[in-house]
Amino acid sequence: MQKHTQSYRLLEWIAVCGELPFPNLDLLPVKPDYLSKLLTVLKREGWIRCIYKDKLRSYRLTKKAKMLLLKNDSKRFAFYLTGNVDTNLCRREISRRLRLHHTAQAKLMQLRAGICLFRDQKAGIFEQTYQGRNNLSFPVYYDSREIREMEIGHMIGNSRATGILITSDAVYVVYNTGSGILKWMPAAEKRLKAQLEYLLQYSGRTHELKNHEFRGLMFGDTMKEAYRLMESQGGRKDNWFCPDNIFTAFHFIPLNSCGVKMLKRLCDQVKRPFHDTWKPGFYHNSLQPLDARDFDMVKIRQYREWIEDYDASGKILCYDFQKPEPGSNWNSGLKWVSEYEKE
Repeated sequence: MQKHTQSYRLLEWIAVCGELPFPNLDLLPVKPDYLSKLLTVLKREGWIRCIYKDKLRSYRLTKKAKMLLLKNDSKRFAFYLTGNVDTNLCRREISRRLRLHHTAQAKLMQLRAGICLFRDQKAGIFEQTYQGRNNLSFPVYYDSREIREMEIGHMIGNSRATGILITSDAVYVVYNTGSGILKWMPAAEKRLKAQLEYLLQYSGRTHELKNHEFRGLMFGDTMKEAYRLMESQGGRKDNWFCPDNIFTAFHFIPLNSCGVKMLKRLCDQVKRPFHDTWKPGFYHNSLQPLDARDFDMVKIRQYREWIEDYDASGKILCYDFQKPEPGSNWNSGLKWVSEYEKE
């Protein structure tokens, strides 16, 4: 198989993800009909295999494909295709496969948005031997296992983060709630943020990140999950997600093509909505409109609380796909206006 072909690129993507979740094939930058043909050919020729267990269907590389990638580019793939790691060895436990799928979904979103992901193309800021010789290229994504390469790995073991996305002005700690409400341990997430702040801003490991703001970024299957998260109170044992003040902003992005466009805008300072410029103000018992195109869950929830406290009305500017469903509690006292579908 030749490099730079679409078939080879597909093998590269599966290698980095470990498993390619079947429901998320539409996230790949390949037309559906052509992708179906590629998968059929690769499976027939013994490059990939299909796994279906516990209602989870996915594609993994065969030993033949792993040997090819390691031979052609060991620096890029040895991290994923050697040793006793989930991206190399298939696990039987459904919890570990679900975790791997959530991590893979986050990586597929980065790939589709054109964010740097391959290890040989980015500075190894979490490697023990890193000396700061390589400048960072923005935007760039590091998964949770890369972060655990450092000595802080044992201190962030309970965090639910799938990785971090670094742009030219912010560090986004990335999570994936999937189709439910994410398990959440505030102490673990605060510890992760504190360790990352020290490592990236104060340790002198890399000078480009001294003024970066730390924000949260949540992926989910659909926008329904965003509203469920904003309503969540943490559950009976306080072990489920609950909006808090760990991050100054906590954005939600769905795992679809609309979410890919949102992710691209979030990484672009010019195209990104300037959410930090908004300040509360009243006019005839109506709160100043909130620009929520970046869908900061913290700010949207706070906006609704102001509406309820002051018995006022309000308007939220958003994209069409971000609107709550008719009859939702989020329509009470709020008017959702979609003026940006054509952007």
